[in-house]
Amino acid sequence: MVPSCISISGWRLVPTAALLLLMPACGPGDDDDSAAPVDDDDGADDDDATCGDASGGAGGAVGGSWVEFADFGTPGDDVPDHEMLVYVPATLDPAEAAPVLVVVARRMPLTRAENEFALIEPGGLEVAAFADEMGWIAALPLPRPAGDGRLSWTDEEVDQDFFDASLDALETDWNIDRDRIWLFGSSAGGAAAIYLGWRHAGRVAAIMNHAGSNPFSAWPSTPWDDDCAALFVHDEADTVVPRAAVEDGALMFEDAGQQVEREYDYAFGHGWDIPTMNGLMADWFPRTCNSPPSGG
Repeated sequence: MVPSCISISGWRLVPTAALLLLMPACGPGDDDDSAAPVDDDDGADDDDATCGDASGGAGGAVGGSWVEFADFGTPGDDVPDHEMLVYVPATLDPAEAAPVLVVVARRMPLTRAENEFALIEPGGLEVAAFADEMGWIAALPLPRPAGDGRLSWTDEEVDQDFFDASLDALETDWNIDRDRIWLFGSSAGGAAAIYLGWRHAGRVAAIMNHAGSNPFSAWPSTPWDDDCAALFVHDEADTVVPRAAVEDGALMFEDAGQQVEREYDYAFGHGWDIPTMNGLMADWFPRTCNSPPSGG
């Protein structure tokens, strides 16, 4: 499904308390273990100059904006329903293709204002400040109203169409690097990142999963036509998700021949420690890229 029209609406920031998928824990962290560069399909270092496929899109807003899709949800209301929040640093050069960091959520606040707070403001996930620092575009696609605090990514086919439409919209409205589309999520969002990385490996270069269980009760038998690298993060002291459930996802990726790294010395339990996670993402994602999507 391709959106018949895409509209950008203005937004506001309201410092409202929010139920977050990626609830940050308190305290600093410095648990960033570097590893060898991840190779792409042709065996070359992913930092090779051949990586990079500019979408050439234009016209999208700088700063924060909502993307609405005529073929999905109910545009214009205050409760996101198949809508996407996008943050674009003002310092980006529109002539240069920017990487995209996609927040994969399965538990997020209900209203637009709360999601804006979660993505941007101090006290939330502060993704915008990290995007400013790294020179990345950040996106938060929301497949349906949070309602009881739970979003679906892994059991609704319409959500797979919406995910593709979200990437199409990013390519159309901004000049993004289609070789460097990255997903990160925590807990149930990490499980969703595993699923979306498998389903959309042709478009997603890499995922980062913190404390997300493998969403598959049995590994998919379908061959992976494209590569998707994966970093798995877990703390042995996590009392919510056991390491074995995280490791099962890592083993699935490895069994499919994907590049996998692990960070199992994380020290903040099931919580999302912003400095530590940002350090891991800043190290991991720039070392990964992907081939452009088929046909384009």
